[in-house]
Amino acid sequence: MSTTGTAAPLLPTAPQAVPVALGLGERHVGTVRRWLEGTLGWQAVDDDLDGPVPPSVRLVDVDGAVRLLGTASGDRLPTLLLVEDDDVPALVADVARRLQPAGVCRWPDGRDALPELVVRAVGAARTGVGAGRVLRVGGVAGGVGTTTVTLALTGLAAWAGQRALAVVHGHAGVREAAPVPADAVVAPDLWARATPLPGLAAARVVHTGRGAAAGVPTDRRVGLSVLDVGTAPELDVVVCRPDGAAAEQLPVTMAGAVVVVGRGLLSPDRIAELAGGRRVVHVATSVRVARAVLRGQVPAGLPGRWLDDLRPVLADPAAAPAAATAP
Repeated sequence: MSTTGTAAPLLPTAPQAVPVALGLGERHVGTVRRWLEGTLGWQAVDDDLDGPVPPSVRLVDVDGAVRLLGTASGDRLPTLLLVEDDDVPALVADVARRLQPAGVCRWPDGRDALPELVVRAVGAARTGVGAGRVLRVGGVAGGVGTTTVTLALTGLAAWAGQRALAVVHGHAGVREAAPVPADAVVAPDLWARATPLPGLAAARVVHTGRGAAAGVPTDRRVGLSVLDVGTAPELDVVVCRPDGAAAEQLPVTMAGAVVVVGRGLLSPDRIAELAGGRRVVHVATSVRVARAVLRGQVPAGLPGRWLDDLRPVLADPAAAPAAATAP
């Protein structure tokens, strides 16, 4: 936890027009707002990550921190604690221990150090500190259905109550998916840029063109990001057909779960042997699935049974592997 007790010069690279949520008591809210907007040129916004201007950082004092702790907020928004010399030391210590702020700043004597603390807090959040879960979905070869599985897992997570984001490339499997550069998936406002998936309020998708995402999403509004990474070596979920490519790649892939599409040369028992105890899920080759993809209706247009068979992939990776089942 960063602390400061003396004034420091404004950084020459201090962020401009930072949207700041103010979780302050009455004695601070007016003076802090005037200083932020009048001196730093920042913007005080509602403490709402779904609002028109989501905050990048939250400022709280002791009174505001007590209220925040009472709401059990788990939005992973970086929070800085402002303290005054006349605050009760024991209360400040208790609040800091429970809140675990990204930084502590004396107010008003140490306020010139605030821009530096904000740079550090927001920078840490953008590099993945406190970001949601990420699943990397790839194939042992091209054309095995990684994009369809990516979108299906995103839909399943959304139906289960998570805010889920699919990041796809190449053939999207959805129409009019919001385009973003491959290196822009780390943007803190990625959720706002994404396109809602058909029939799902809590699922969205972005398309990174021909290349897979460079990095992982860090937008704190996303509970699960499912990335279609093609044939990349670092995978969480590998998609294959029961064929020679699977026999060659399954023993060497680091993926924790295996999705097998359709029937083929390899039996379920042989697939389980090649998977070496990892979670294995079998899904059927389906004309309805193919039509849903072509019509841009994935995942809402997928058959229920086909989706149900994929649910174990989203289970806790620490749990015991699901038994391999034939389609």
